[in-house]
Amino acid sequence: MQGASGSRNENFGINDAIASLNSFNFKTSFGKSKTKKWEQTWLPLLAFSDDGSAQVIISFEYGVSVKILSNKWRSPVKEVEWDEFENSFSGFSLLAKKMSPEEIRQRKGHWFFSAFRSSRWLYFQVLLAALISNFLALTTSIFTMTVYDRIIPNSAIESLYALSIGVLFALGCDFIIKMLRARFIDVASKRADLIVSRKLFDRILSFDANERKQSTGALASIVKEFETLREFFTSSTLVVIVDLPFVFFFVYVISLIAGPLGYIPLICVPLVFIAGLIVQPFLARTVREGMSSGYNKQSILVETLSGLESVKSSGAGPLMKSRYQEALSAQSDTSGKAKGLSQFIVNFAASVQQYAQIAIIFYGVFLIKDGEITQGALIAAVILGGRAMAPLGQLANVLSRANNALAAYKSLSKLFQDGKNISLEGHSISRGMLNGEIEFKNVDFQYGEDSEKIVDKMNIKIPCGQKVAIVGKMGSGKSTIAKLLSNS
Repeated sequence: MQGASGSRNENFGINDAIASLNSFNFKTSFGKSKTKKWEQTWLPLLAFSDDGSAQVIISFEYGVSVKILSNKWRSPVKEVEWDEFENSFSGFSLLAKKMSPEEIRQRKGHWFFSAFRSSRWLYFQVLLAALISNFLALTTSIFTMTVYDRIIPNSAIESLYALSIGVLFALGCDFIIKMLRARFIDVASKRADLIVSRKLFDRILSFDANERKQSTGALASIVKEFETLREFFTSSTLVVIVDLPFVFFFVYVISLIAGPLGYIPLICVPLVFIAGLIVQPFLARTVREGMSSGYNKQSILVETLSGLESVKSSGAGPLMKSRYQEALSAQSDTSGKAKGLSQFIVNFAASVQQYAQIAIIFYGVFLIKDGEITQGALIAAVILGGRAMAPLGQLANVLSRANNALAAYKSLSKLFQDGKNISLEGHSISRGMLNGEIEFKNVDFQYGEDSEKIVDKMNIKIPCGQKVAIVGKMGSGKSTIAKLLSNS
């Protein structure tokens, strides 16, 4: 149990117990509850006393007695009076239930997307919050239009007070909803982060010699790319993606209150999208090249540090330095190209936004002159046009992060696809008692079917307590024999 939890502390705590039970496909729930709310379906449960000790409750009759599992072999079950138990009960309990086959199948699903399945309700709330927030964003434009078209001409000061109070209340609600939306994203992302991180580290621990096709540095760089993938799903980028569909909602509202002025943002929005799509292939290729250069740089650095004494003694320092500088220069070049492409989209979107605002005002003047719209409608259209174009200004950042996240996802997916399924089932947690004697009889070993035998008909017997040194030149099989000894 302690090995499954990954804990090496002297005290086996609540978090350790939950982690261990989860490893064995149990779903757990820990918290404070009153005994009168206990249900028979909860059994067996772990109840905690005021002194911190834990007791396994196997059955109870409310108000009468409680049956507790004891560690005494002569009387494994102990019955305690209800009042005696309740006086020492702290109120905290731990429930554990075996997962159903469907729950286990979902848990062992895709290494990345299955981690977000448990947060479906939170992401639904994020979408709902985005919908409400974008509806509330209409209040300032409608308030401005009403003031110019109704309040000022009629000097309706009392109506102005009422409208102002309503707008302030709506803006306050909008602020709270945006904070809740950010909180929901943080909670869901943290939950998924813990699950994916555990799977990733389990995958690293499952590596065998046949799978180590890359250097340690390159492998460390690939694992580090998980940070890029995590950033995409935990940062404000996700909020921008959620808000993008509402661009057309604001365009539709402009057409309702200002008629033909709605065509101007309707034309400008696709222009920004088309420019982004044109740049996308070049940006994706640049990101891949930069990631490859980063792998190479990290690989050289890690390999140099891990074999620093060998590098110094062989005089390979200048060579490693030259290779590192070449990789660094290549990464800098690709980074500069990616920044240039991103900056082009940013500047293009900003320019289109400014042109759209000028066009709305210019065309709106003629519409006011012809009596088709009012002054208030023109001002509201300008405000809504800026609101509609705002997410497009962050499109470059979204595209850049999306390309980085996609490249990281592909690298990590290959890491998982190359390996085998990771599961605790069928693997021993404890080896029990060992007598210490080791014996090999005609042992053969090779890393691949086409490779040479590293160990060929080896016979060796090491009695318990004997000290044996394995000596040989580099590549002679010392590490292989050590791994065979530990059955790893």
